[in-house]
Amino acid sequence: MRFFIVHELRGITTPDSGRMRVRASCCLGQGRIEALAGALASLEGITDVRANAIVGSLLIFFDDDKSRVTALTLLVGAADVQKDRIEASVWAFGRGKESWLVEHRVLMGDTARDEVWRQLGAVLGEQWEHETGALMPLARFALDTGFATQEAYAFVRLARDFRLMAVKGSAKGSALVGTPTAVDATTGGKKLRRGIKLFTVAVGIAKLEFYNSLRKVPEVAEDGVTIRYPTGFVHLPKVDAEYLQQLCAEQLVTRRDRNGYPVREWQKMRERNEALDCYVYARAAASTAGIDRFEERHWRELERQIGLSPPGDPDPQIEQPTEATQRGGLAVSGTPRTGRRVIRSRWFS
Repeated sequence: MRFFIVHELRGITTPDSGRMRVRASCCLGQGRIEALAGALASLEGITDVRANAIVGSLLIFFDDDKSRVTALTLLVGAADVQKDRIEASVWAFGRGKESWLVEHRVLMGDTARDEVWRQLGAVLGEQWEHETGALMPLARFALDTGFATQEAYAFVRLARDFRLMAVKGSAKGSALVGTPTAVDATTGGKKLRRGIKLFTVAVGIAKLEFYNSLRKVPEVAEDGVTIRYPTGFVHLPKVDAEYLQQLCAEQLVTRRDRNGYPVREWQKMRERNEALDCYVYARAAASTAGIDRFEERHWRELERQIGLSPPGDPDPQIEQPTEATQRGGLAVSGTPRTGRRVIRSRWFS
């Protein structure tokens, strides 16, 4: 699911304030659109959010460019549930599936009790500051339901957060994220369409992609100073040895089945692999946010929103009026317009 800016108006109360209407690429329903409006309204600098469930749109009022960027630019995260703790990772993904580990937390507590789940709920409400100063909330958060399944389902139900995904890993699958299936059911056994959905993740696809990316190394340009990172490069901050061992806790091996045919499967080389699981589910969350389908124009728009200049992007040239125009011909003026700015999308007409 993706959102598109339909129109935008600036200078409502101050020169930097404004409002914008965004629409979803698919039907959200009353509950999800209201949950999204509530999540956006809690962000700093967002003064009002008005939801229209009929057309699936949101009218967002913001104070300045920084709060506008906060509403549009997002991160992804994932959590792996164990008996005595919940481990959560926040990852940022960029052009060419380049990724950055932003933070990894271990929330200690019995997952059969409420306290540790309250800590996880607080993580969902946090924001992380980009180097440009833009505050970035989470776009998606994948929660593993393989352990403490009912507690995880209950957390998703109570959160009522459109960003929260219940996921379960699978050794098989042709797509990274499968079609979500309904979990909640009535007393008669009928599935509830508006209940929570469970996303199946083909973990082998994400692990193979991740380990291939870990082998990549940056290159130094001809000037001897500029560093170029290859597609899919993984950026890691200073982390301890235990975290690195968890990231590399599995290997792809080939064995023979009962009929003698070769079968490739992932096997653990050590017991703890929570860091790897968190990456796999964060990668699945990023996929549902649309990064696998992003084109160059989408990345340039995101870079513009957080204040980054796209690499090699020349400054836009303003066409000056010709002599014929000055004498009364028709042309677009070279003077930039202020006030109302309409952004049209080819998805909506």
